[in-house]
Formats: sequence, structure tokens, C-alpha cells
Amino acid sequence: RSGRAGRSGEAITFYTEEDIPYLRNIANVMTASGCEVPQWILSLPKRKWKKHRPRRESISAKPEDENE
Repeated sequence: RSGRAGRSGEAITFYTEEDIPYLRNIANVMTASGCEVPQWILSLPKRKWKKHRPRRESISAKPEDENE
């Protein structure tokens, strides 16, 4: 449990093999907040996020029951 009410504490993070691609990002946040992070986690490759727009259904401002 981490510290509460201004007291210091210790937090433990558990992860599985499925979480390994996300560990580098978590380690970056932990480092930024002043936590100690093992070097092997920081040496993991950065996750490559897909850079494409999400597929969405087309929309219309016309009501569906409007007859032309």
C-alpha cells in the first residue's frame, strides 16, 4: 500500500507477460515522479503505437425518414 494522509509508503506493482509491452511507459511515469526503476525495464524497447485514424461509420445531418 502506498502512503496515505501525507505519510510515506511503498507500492508494489505486479505484471504478467501480457503487460510487458506497457512496462516501458509505466517506467517512464515512475521515473518522472522520482521513483527508482530497475535498469532492465528502462532498456525495454518502446512500444510502437499505430498511427492511423479510427474507422467510423458515416453520419448525416438529415433525418432518416425525410423523403426527397
